[in-house]
Order: sequence, then C-alpha cells, then structure tokens
Amino acid sequence: MTVPPRPPGFAPASRRGDAIWGLQCLRFVAAAMVLISHLNHEVLQRPALASGFVPFAPVWWAGGVDVFFVISGFIMLHVSADQFGRPGAVRQFAERRIVRLVPPYWMFTVLALAAMAMLPGQMVHNRATAAQIAGSLLFIPVAAPDGRATPVLILGWTLEFEMLFYAVFAAGLGLSRRRGISMIVMVLVVLAALALAQPVLGPLPLPLGFWANPIVLEFLFGMGLALAFGRGWVIPRAGGLVLCGLGIAALVWVQARGWPGHAWVWRVAWAGVPSLLICAGVVLAPARSRPGPVARLFILLGDASYALYLSHPFALSLMAIAAARMPFLGAAGYIGLAFVACVGVSVVFHLRVERPLQRAIAARLALRRDRARPPRVIRLGNA
Repeated sequence: MTVPPRPPGFAPASRRGDAIWGLQCLRFVAAAMVLISHLNHEVLQRPALASGFVPFAPVWWAGGVDVFFVISGFIMLHVSADQFGRPGAVRQFAERRIVRLVPPYWMFTVLALAAMAMLPGQMVHNRATAAQIAGSLLFIPVAAPDGRATPVLILGWTLEFEMLFYAVFAAGLGLSRRRGISMIVMVLVVLAALALAQPVLGPLPLPLGFWANPIVLEFLFGMGLALAFGRGWVIPRAGGLVLCGLGIAALVWVQARGWPGHAWVWRVAWAGVPSLLICAGVVLAPARSRPGPVARLFILLGDASYALYLSHPFALSLMAIAAARMPFLGAAGYIGLAFVACVGVSVVFHLRVERPLQRAIAARLALRRDRARPPRVIRLGNA
C-alpha cells in the first residue's frame, strides 16, 4: 500500500513556525470564560456573598465552550491533514486522543463519585446509577436519576460531544482525504438536521437524542478554518483584531438580548459563529514568530486549560470552605481569589499529574508497539 503524499496546497503542520501559539492562548481564555460563568453562579448560591451582588456578565461567558469546539475542529484537521489514508493513522489518532483526555477525566469522575458518597449534601446530584457511571466513563450519554442526560461529572457533557467528533474524525482518517472530510461533514450535518427535525420526528432515544444537536457544526467551523489556514489565507493584523472584536461584540449582543435563556437549538448561530470569528482573528492574522514572556505564560495556561476545566468545580468547593472563614472578602474578593486559586490548582495538576501521566502512558504504548513488531531479518552475505 502506497503512502499518499501530503495534499497539494495544504501546508504542513509546522507552517509559519509558532503562529498557532495564539490559539493555544485562546484555549486558556475559553476555559477562563467557563470559570467566570461558574464563579457568578457560585456567588449567587451563597447568601453570605450574594447580598447586593450583580453578576459580572457583559458577555455570555459559557460561550467559552463554543470556542473550545471550534478550536478542536481546527486542531484535529490541522495536525492530521496528511494522515488520511495512511496505514495506522486511525490507531495513532485514537491513542493520542485517549491518552490526552481519558485519564484526567476518569480521575475527576471518581472524585465526583467519592464526593457524592461522603458529602451528599454539598453536591448538586448526590447519586448515580451503574448505567450512568458506565456511560460517563465511556463518554456515552446516559440518563441520570433525574432523567436528564448528564454524566457523573456534569461538565463532562462537552466531552461527550468531543469524543463523538473524535470517533467520526478517526473513521474519516481511514479514507482518502477528500472522502474522509466529506464523510465527517456528512455525519455531523445529519446529526444537526436530526435535531432540527425533532418537532416532526419526535424525541430521539439516547444517545442519539443527545448527540443530535446543531452544536456539532462548530467542529466543522474549525475544520473549515483549518482548510483556509492550510491554503495560506492571511489577513492583516488589524483585520484579525476586527474579527475578534466582532466575535466579542456578538457575544455581548447575545447576552443583552437574553438569547442564552432560550433558542438553544440555534446556539450554533448565536454562539458558534462569534466563536469562529474570534478563532479566525487569532489564526489568520500574522503572529510574531516567537511568543514573548506574557504569551509564554498564556501558552502554559493554555496547556493547563483542560485541567482547569475539569478541576475548577473541586477547587471552588475548597474555596467555599475557606471563604466561610473570611467573610470580609465580599463577592468581588471571593471571585478574584477563587479565580487565581482555580488557575493555580490547574497548573499544578497539569505539571505534576496530567503531563507525567500522559508521558508514562505514551511510553508504555510505544514499548508495546515495539514488542509487537516482527523481528528484523538481517542478511549477512549470500550464505
């Protein structure tokens, strides 16, 4: 089987050096948006802090999830554009995604189960069924005891969409580039169409009823951006700022209109499109070849963004205990201190647990592959 060459006109992953570091910084911004959204909610749930508190919400902070989805679509195609149809590409892609996402998620899922058992009064959901636990660990939407399709770790709903996308993308890697991308687009468009057709079709059974959501089109937004980037699309730096500004302004407008409270089926339009504008402004505008000190800090925080997303509910629980002994903080002081604490916990977890664990698992997988290879036959002369 011949190895297909890299598609003509599609630049290698290393094009423009470290130009993608801006997108890495944006990963932290997206995670921070989700954290601020949860901090506002956390204060409102605590009478000692909520008195006179007006949530700081000039934009729809939960839109950070949509930014994440666009980034995911971009990164997957950007780093895998030359892998379609290559032998072993599907296995390598699946291994990397599993090593990256599964161990931390399982760890925090187990922590959530432990908290349910030991501190049921402090948990939004204090019980889980065996089916829900199994579904959570396998990233498959399963009904919780309250009837909603929520995993044990509630914010894991986004990862159930991520894993769906990775599974579809991995299947596409087994085909030629043109056919693979077409298949990925077709599957995600069909899922979005099923969601829009539910008033006619009626409710769909799980897990299809969960995955059939137009939000999956945000992954295609990112893939489209990767195609544009790979073909050399560049806009002036001022144009990048304009695109980012338009995306932020759209999220401000959406918040002012109150759309996050309804029209969920159209989230892909009022949150996904602004997220695409922001990502395009970061990716397509020329960047410095090397990031400066502040950018390097944000790159580290971007590396820790997954840890921040998973760990911040637990860090906030610890902060709530500490805040009970510091009534002088007030809402603003609590939000500021809790934000720094959550980010600090995520960086420590990333450097001390997540990264070493990923390296250890990757090394073990590499060793297993080496042992599975047939021994090389060395011929000495014509004896």
